[in-house]
Amino acid sequence: KYFGKTVLITTARDMTEQYKAEETLRNSYARNKALLDSLPDVIMVFDATGMVLDCHIPLQEKIWKPAEHYIGKNITDCFQPDTATFANNIIRTVNQTAQLTDFSYECSTSLGMQYFEARAVPSGSNQVLTFIRNVTARKLSDKELTEKEYLLKSIAENSPNIIYIFDVEQNRNIYINRSLSKVLGYTDSEFSDQDPGFFETLMHPEDIEQFEKFYEQVKDCPDDFIFNFEYRIKHKNGSWRWLKGIEKVFAIDNGILKSLIGTVQDITAEKHADEIIRQSEQKYRLIAENTSDG
Repeated sequence: KYFGKTVLITTARDMTEQYKAEETLRNSYARNKALLDSLPDVIMVFDATGMVLDCHIPLQEKIWKPAEHYIGKNITDCFQPDTATFANNIIRTVNQTAQLTDFSYECSTSLGMQYFEARAVPSGSNQVLTFIRNVTARKLSDKELTEKEYLLKSIAENSPNIIYIFDVEQNRNIYINRSLSKVLGYTDSEFSDQDPGFFETLMHPEDIEQFEKFYEQVKDCPDDFIFNFEYRIKHKNGSWRWLKGIEKVFAIDNGILKSLIGTVQDITAEKHADEIIRQSEQKYRLIAENTSDG
């Protein structure tokens, strides 16, 4: 009471700044959550004993359980034994050295073998912040690409035909398979390391012109152009070999022709057989003509 009267006493405080601060915190939390949700990485915070203190699992991850499953558990309860032992050693190393450490591991899951890359960084007192990314798709793609490259290389190296890649700017072969040695007696280094004009010194003079015309205009040829040719070239033993081949565009960079790929087949035996048949036909034709005259 105040002077015998009942009164209500109130106080007022300006909450504007507090509300602004709370709104700022809410916005910051929303931004950070959106940022975390957009990351493809699993994020875990471990203490020195391997206990999971905090965890974030991306929405798109199918092989991980919800974050609540891991928080409060030891790493040995979250991962397969080999992986847990390996990760514990990483955590121990990071805590001792206070240095960032990158590592990778693989493990069997319900979706098959999965491959991961991870980064562990020191965070606070005896805590380690770990980012784990599933790279299975990339690993399988790289493996498939490597297998395809190996297959193509095996095909090229075991082909009975000479296969080569010619660099237009350097005016020399940058790849020749080992059939070169079988067909012409030269090693790939003997052929590739020579002066660009070495090839012309081996070619029969009557067959050079077709190549000169082709290479003069090769940079203006359409992408699907195919150059067919036959020519004679000198074997390392000095004999002449007949070759038949094709060349086509192999690599273009910004519209500029960089290289050609070619395959060459030894047709010497066929040429000799054709010559024997031609001579035989000529012989019997002469006999027939002389018989008719008689």
